[in-house]
Amino acid sequence: MIVSITRSGGIAGNTTTATVDTDSLDPDRAKSIKSIVSDARAASDHGTMMPDGFQYDVTVTDDEGSKSMRFHGDPCPATELFAEIRNL
Repeated sequence: MIVSITRSGGIAGNTTTATVDTDSLDPDRAKSIKSIVSDARAASDHGTMMPDGFQYDVTVTDDEGSKSMRFHGDPCPATELFAEIRNL
């Protein structure tokens, strides 16, 4: 599974992208990322854009194809995913 997440917006308007291929991770870390992705996929509320808020664009590519999701605000389903991938 390849997960790419871009965080943009905020007060400074910076854009940061983080990408990971779970096949390159140890099994426990890969399981954690996959679990967070599963939670994000199940989220029905992607939030609304707030002034100076963050926007998260997530793309997941796996055996089922590619799926893109967009989330707004903090916290949101993508907040934990962004932190986890960025800290690898």
